Amino acid sequence: MSSPYPNEPHGRGTGSSVRAAIEIAPIARTVRAKVERELIALGAYGGTAEELSSRLRYPRVTVQPRVSELVAIGRVRNSGKRRRNPSSGKSAAVWVAVEVGADG
Repeated sequence: MSSPYPNEPHGRGTGSSVRAAIEIAPIARTVRAKVERELIALGAYGGTAEELSSRLRYPRVTVQPRVSELVAIGRVRNSGKRRRNPSSGKSAAVWVAVEVGADG
């Protein structure tokens, strides 16, 4: 049986990650769309998962998987830039939206 990922959240194995995927499923598409719209609005500046989380007022653990899903479907890419997360001081990837039709 194939996984519906990246169009639907999924858990790895059993236990808490499967429960988390089930719990987020009702809003995952909405959050994913908001993340993409925010990255489109941010343009080349882009955003880290933590920045997006703050701007959209969702927990980072809700936003980061939606970024990963958008990467998997080709709507978002790593810009190659990094910025420090205020919460940890650690460097994080800056994500940008992939423009539709930008390659042709």
